[in-house]
Amino acid sequence: MRRRVITISAIGTIALATTLWKGRAQQSAPPNLSGEWELVSAAGTKPPDHFVVQMSQSSATLHVTAHWTQPENGQYGLTLVGLLAPELTFFMDGREDLNQAGPFVLHSKTRWDGVRLVTSWKTSEFHGVSFDGEWVRSVSADGREFTLDIHANSSQGQHTEAVLKFRSK
Repeated sequence: MRRRVITISAIGTIALATTLWKGRAQQSAPPNLSGEWELVSAAGTKPPDHFVVQMSQSSATLHVTAHWTQPENGQYGLTLVGLLAPELTFFMDGREDLNQAGPFVLHSKTRWDGVRLVTSWKTSEFHGVSFDGEWVRSVSADGREFTLDIHANSSQGQHTEAVLKFRSK
């Protein structure tokens, strides 16, 4: 009887350790954001028409190019500050990046938080106004949908949030 209890305990311990090890291995591999992504829905902001993002991810960087149709008035809302730049490059290890986004220099730091890629950013000042915020990128389990959660603030006290959903082309 004692031998049977020890055997069952040993098998249970091995099964638990294997399950935990597999779970850790799956969690440690960040998702791949590479590909062409077309905007399919937006909440909290009005993005430009035909907004398409092309991302290329390596182990160290995320390179983003974006294309869209300019609005007739040429203006975008606070929520999209920094995102509507033709080309951006981010280090994914928390080092500071510098990118040009319209009249602003975009200072950002990007890091993995589990399966989410989090970018904390701030702009230089332009005409007495600056912006800061956070972008959180995630990919659906099937890899076909990319979500961008946006949090943005202005130096004048405005705050906005939005969610953009993209589908793989």
